[in-house]
Amino acid sequence: GYGLTLRPILVANAQLSPCPTTAISFHDLIVTIRRTHAFKDRTTKKSVAAGSASRELPKGRWRQTTARKKNTNFKVLRKMAQSLNFTDRKKLLQGQEKGQFMQRQKDDVRKRIAEVAKASFLDKGYQKTSMRRIAELSGVGVGNIYNYFDSKDALLRHVLNPVVERLDTMLRDHHGTAGEDMTDLFDANYLRQNIDEYVTLIRKHRRLMKILLFKADGSSLEGFRHYFCNRSTTLVKEWFATMKERHPEACAEFSDMFIHLHSVWMFTLFEEILLRNANADDIERVVTEYIVFEVEGWKSMLKLQNN
Repeated sequence: GYGLTLRPILVANAQLSPCPTTAISFHDLIVTIRRTHAFKDRTTKKSVAAGSASRELPKGRWRQTTARKKNTNFKVLRKMAQSLNFTDRKKLLQGQEKGQFMQRQKDDVRKRIAEVAKASFLDKGYQKTSMRRIAELSGVGVGNIYNYFDSKDALLRHVLNPVVERLDTMLRDHHGTAGEDMTDLFDANYLRQNIDEYVTLIRKHRRLMKILLFKADGSSLEGFRHYFCNRSTTLVKEWFATMKERHPEACAEFSDMFIHLHSVWMFTLFEEILLRNANADDIERVVTEYIVFEVEGWKSMLKLQNN
């Protein structure tokens, strides 16, 4: 994506555990490329000897460096160097693409930390997961991991952001200021759209939902369910007030407790599906039954006629 044809470095790194790639400097990679490859400049046709790197790093120091890193960084460096094509090596040796390469490396490390953290949070929970353990499994120094995430809580929020954002989007789309109209309940496609939305959410974010609902004790997201239900109650009340102005004939006045329970039931549905490890068919069936029950129930209570 940055003009470099780097064949999956993460795959190579995954085979070398631990793999502290953050300790790899740009200079190390350049030296390794020069010592690993001998190629001809396409314009001058002159051979660039691989041994030219010795002018940048004394031979004795090179041996000392590789001996110290032979089981970690040097193996990764060599795989990186060998994965580059002629053009990419030339760009790197000429000092081009340095910023993009280093940024890509940082992004890869950040992604690896998040993946390791997700697995650890799912297995042990937030409280029993330490940043030291995440750093070890990610191949990152304990001190260096804080250059990517300020705290364990910030790391958890980053990991769970996709499902938190999706739930928030669903709430705003259905009951926000630009949400749907209550007459949509009579739309033939409305039922199917809601079923697909819930099923997709569960299938795509099942592991993240388990962490959010069962494994987040001790974090700032520990009370997410309570916070979401309270916020949902406020938005739905405002939405009903807007609908009453738009459809004076509708019965759109409900108790706060009933509106609050509407959100609680949704989370109860999610939790039961996750706890029972429901398969795809069971998820489809129970979500369909739930949505039909909800839609038909609201249509009856609103006393809104289908025009």
